Amino acid sequence: MTQLELKNGTIFDFDNEKWCEENMSDELMGGHIQFDNRFNLFGIFFNGKCIHSSKTFTSSKNRLEKLMSKWNCELKQLENA
Repeated sequence: MTQLELKNGTIFDFDNEKWCEENMSDELMGGHIQFDNRFNLFGIFFNGKCIHSSKTFTSSKNRLEKLMSKWNCELKQLENA
């Protein structure tokens, strides 16, 4: 995932589906990170809520890495907006 990919409209999805399967858990968590051209912001959405927005890529990337580590998430797929 790069700043340029996000600014070009790629949405990165992530979830903990693999972890849930391996640990027989029903606590599926997931979300996505994207760039909003209207507001010039990077946004992280997790379980249906915007939990982080920032004008800087580095801040968003750091928050995403912490979130993915805490909930055992992995980048799952790429979508173009």
